[in-house]
Amino acid sequence: MATEKLVYFLSILENVPKRGFWDYAIVEDLFKNLESVEVNKLPDVDFGVVVVPARGHAGHEEKINKEVNKIKKVILFLMGDEEGDFDTNKIKHPDISIWVQNPIPGRHDEFMRIGTGYAPKIKECVELPNKSLDFFFAGQVTHSRREECVKYLRDLKGGELVETKGFTQGLEPSEYFRKLSMAKIAPCPSGPKTPDSFRLFEALELGCIPIADTQTPSEDWGGFWEWLFMEDVPFVQIKNWESMPGYINDLKKEYPRLNNRIQAWWFRYKQTLRNKLYKQIGLSHGDVTVVIPISPIPSHPNIHILEQTLASVRHHLPECEIILTFDGVREEQEDRRKDYEEHIRRILWKVRGLDVRPYIFDEHLHQVGMARKIIDEIKTPLLLYVEQDTPLVTDEIIEWEKLKKFILDGVSNLIRFHFEARIPDEHKHLMIGEPENSLLKTVQWSQRPHLASTAFYKRILSEHFSPNAKCFIEDLIHGKVMNDWNLYGVHGWNQWRLHIYYPDGNIKRSANLDGREGARKYDDTQIW
Repeated sequence: MATEKLVYFLSILENVPKRGFWDYAIVEDLFKNLESVEVNKLPDVDFGVVVVPARGHAGHEEKINKEVNKIKKVILFLMGDEEGDFDTNKIKHPDISIWVQNPIPGRHDEFMRIGTGYAPKIKECVELPNKSLDFFFAGQVTHSRREECVKYLRDLKGGELVETKGFTQGLEPSEYFRKLSMAKIAPCPSGPKTPDSFRLFEALELGCIPIADTQTPSEDWGGFWEWLFMEDVPFVQIKNWESMPGYINDLKKEYPRLNNRIQAWWFRYKQTLRNKLYKQIGLSHGDVTVVIPISPIPSHPNIHILEQTLASVRHHLPECEIILTFDGVREEQEDRRKDYEEHIRRILWKVRGLDVRPYIFDEHLHQVGMARKIIDEIKTPLLLYVEQDTPLVTDEIIEWEKLKKFILDGVSNLIRFHFEARIPDEHKHLMIGEPENSLLKTVQWSQRPHLASTAFYKRILSEHFSPNAKCFIEDLIHGKVMNDWNLYGVHGWNQWRLHIYYPDGNIKRSANLDGREGARKYDDTQIW
């Protein structure tokens, strides 16, 4: 057996490159943590992911099939075949999963589907853009759908239109992406074969609202985008470009609220793609998912508090998935909405490509409501709950593997990271016994950063709060823990099994940046 590589970029033809195509950027991001190699033939191995430039290998399907059958279990990516010339029916394998880029409904229904994606140089657009353009379109006008789109853009004010002679013959890529990033809205007329195009994915990546085409010059493709993404899509779809000026006029009024929600959906979609691939491979992001709840605070739109918290999580858990939950704005804080939406925009730009799954809620749900909305999205056995202004310390170690084992073995349900170097005297009555093996039993529930069993959290959310609860988790649960302790002693504590991480010496493992700055907590409005 040859030495196994996980991802093989394969071309069996001398005149077809193995890698480096523009439309490979989206899968290069999917594979960023995986070992890869470029080959002109495949080894005899038990497992592999194989990436083939399908357009360049149309007519050579039997040879590709012979190569992939050298691998006992294979995931095959067929890339860049916009015209649909590669015959997937000729790929026969007893244990294969196929992903098709630029898929065509009716021909590729049984496969995983990915769109054209974004060009590699989009990563050069690193500065937070000022969204000063209502719209931006730059591209070649080569067929009727583009002609119709451009016709209605020419007289439209507030944006920028650049008509070019051919593919890559217009603006330099860096300038194109800079301009696109400045736009609130991006009209995306169809490609020549299907509605799919680089432009739509680049718009999503850069925080624009795409106006997606549902037609090509020769065909109606209604329902295409839901079929491609395999879920409902949040962006605008258009059949008649004459209605575009009205859409742009309406959509620009929704900035940045709608832009934020579409970009958050896009980030979640990319994470879903990676998670599906990892599941097929048999990999995961580990056994911990981080949950960070966010709500309006006086420092917004500045992101320095959340930046510090995110950095502290990444310091300790560099590869875990992070779920950001952005709460809706409560009625009493309506004056903070503008700053809050700008804060969300800045954070979404900051976390591009960082294994972050953002959820933005229009209704004020509070900690309990948000946690309930996302708890079933957590596929790991453990979660780390960190409020937006309570980062972990980065100058002390945390024995993560040891703590995870305590919870997975049932010794503890929840281990909290203390925010002071020792237990204050006034809290000592809430502790049970002496520290043992870096754990101190406690009957004090606090929402300070903690590692917990996901199943335990699900039980808390379902059993202890009413269906319409909108409240802090701590404000209800701390009393329930104390009540069980007062009534049943150790047997009551066993229903919760709460601990504080208590290593030798300094036990401080979290900080408090005081995001609320003493502002009202709205205790009187909580719904239990």
